Amino acid sequence: MFSSRQTQSTQVAMSKASAWRMLGALWLAEITAAYGASMIYAANKALIAQFGNPIMIGWLVAIFLLVGSAAAAVGSRLGDLYGRRRVLLALLIMAGVGLVLGTISSSYPLLLVARGLQGLTLAVLPLCLGILRERLPPERLPFGIGVVISGASAGSVVALVAGGILTDSFGWRGVFGGGAILEGLASAAVAAAVPASAPHRNAGAVDYVSAVMAIPAIAGLLFVISNGRTWGWSDPLLLGLLLSSLALDAIWIIRSLRLRDPLIDFRLFARRDVLVMNVTYMLIALGSFQITLIFSVLLQAPAWTGVGLGVAATTAGLAIMPSTLLALLIAPFTGLLVGRYGGRAVTIGGGIITITGWICGIAWHDSVLSVALGMCVMAAGGVILYAAGPAVLMNAVPPERTSEATGMMVVLRNIAMAAGAQIVAVLLATETVSDPAKGRGSFPSGHAFVLAMAVVTLISLAATLTATALRRSHRDPPASSLAVTV
Repeated sequence: MFSSRQTQSTQVAMSKASAWRMLGALWLAEITAAYGASMIYAANKALIAQFGNPIMIGWLVAIFLLVGSAAAAVGSRLGDLYGRRRVLLALLIMAGVGLVLGTISSSYPLLLVARGLQGLTLAVLPLCLGILRERLPPERLPFGIGVVISGASAGSVVALVAGGILTDSFGWRGVFGGGAILEGLASAAVAAAVPASAPHRNAGAVDYVSAVMAIPAIAGLLFVISNGRTWGWSDPLLLGLLLSSLALDAIWIIRSLRLRDPLIDFRLFARRDVLVMNVTYMLIALGSFQITLIFSVLLQAPAWTGVGLGVAATTAGLAIMPSTLLALLIAPFTGLLVGRYGGRAVTIGGGIITITGWICGIAWHDSVLSVALGMCVMAAGGVILYAAGPAVLMNAVPPERTSEATGMMVVLRNIAMAAGAQIVAVLLATETVSDPAKGRGSFPSGHAFVLAMAVVTLISLAATLTATALRRSHRDPPASSLAVTV
């Protein structure tokens, strides 16, 4: 699948033992990013008790995503230019400082700064993928991608399980302290096991103007999408921010297209596989990645709604856990499939599995067991798509633009996920029911849940059909040979 011409300029030979140590270090680094994204949910109740305002807690989630999305675009490109290991270590250390601030903080503004610094870890994945392309030969690369991406599932599990224990034992500061330890371990592992990356020889002058423009352009658009329903789309301030962000995005893109070597090269989107894979990724993020949002509500909605299962938050978490663990196991296996059958076939197969899972969810959601099983099928298809995407993208871009291309994929995914959450919220609100005995508190009806799942199914179908436009790739060495040589 991956041509030697595309990788020979950066690839450096490694022994088998060194490759495994490097994979372990990068896997741990990706765990820290996923932990940061999910840890607030484990400490949510304790934080609300401390600060007394759910909206303030929402900002702790938003600032992580806003800073992280900008970091994924700018930080990944700086890694391409100055050495990915160097930038990865710098971001991990700064995120660790943020977690230490969160551990000792009693001030909300300082806590907000801490979460912003922690958001820098969203650039970890594209940097890790770039390092893999530097160091692994083509036949081992898909498996390595799958291993590192599985760290996202592992980090979510650690955040929800260990984060809950830490919060119960030490309060909300415990989840920050645990993250600081994890961040320190990841930094030490990367420093010890990941070889230094050679800077791009033809980097030239860095386009810092684009870097300055990219941060508010991305963060502003993401903020508007995330808060449109809460603020109201007619809010003058929100509309002004939307128009300003779109104008800045347009200026940034036009300026970049005129430069010979821009910070972010939007000309890459003219390549067929880059464009098709990003559209596929955005559609999956828009739809199927809303799995936890839909089913956590369904599981905890009261039984009197006629559709809710009325379980406690802990039980809901346990019902979701098998799908997360399954995703952790499937991601490396997906890498083997990509190496054997090519990214196009695996992406389409993942889409078919995803659609099947959502159809099962529509048909059977009347018990905790049926929901858990359906989510396993959905998660299996979703992680196949998630793991195959970077492999396809890397095959379509030059080595010196690897982290940049995957970083922009992360940005577009985050924007689509934010938009998808708004769409699902609107769909679930189309029909609500209230407890006749209490006369207050509205929950989505059965029809609303089915409507939301049906729309997600159609979006997943659109993603699968889009993936058929990917170029066919030749078959790589058998999966069995990959398993013994990595």
